[in-house]
Amino acid sequence: MVAEAAAKRGGLTSQYIRQAVYGALRADGYEPTAIPANGNADGAGPDSWALVDGSNNVLGFGKFDAKPADDDRGTWLPMIYADAAPFDPDKHYRLAPDQPFVEGNKVIRRYPVIDKGEAV
Repeated sequence: MVAEAAAKRGGLTSQYIRQAVYGALRADGYEPTAIPANGNADGAGPDSWALVDGSNNVLGFGKFDAKPADDDRGTWLPMIYADAAPFDPDKHYRLAPDQPFVEGNKVIRRYPVIDKGEAV
């Protein structure tokens, strides 16, 4: 049922559900545009870590209670989720994230943002 309703709007099921959640948050007095891609107020999930080898290749990533121990495969760096452009849920779609990349002492996983008028 949800997939069918999303298809009628020309969007994805996840986008349809996200818009419903945003509507409910607004009805309860919250402003969802203040919510970054990963849902944390500071935009960085301290529990998100990426394993990076000596050539800055991201070998894997996940959520952990604490930083995993570095080993012979590489070093664990904090992973940050970010939008590629300012995101307004009324005007934009947030697409699936790009491949993560190393930037300084962290790993970035960027979400492309497109206008709702653009083809998805």
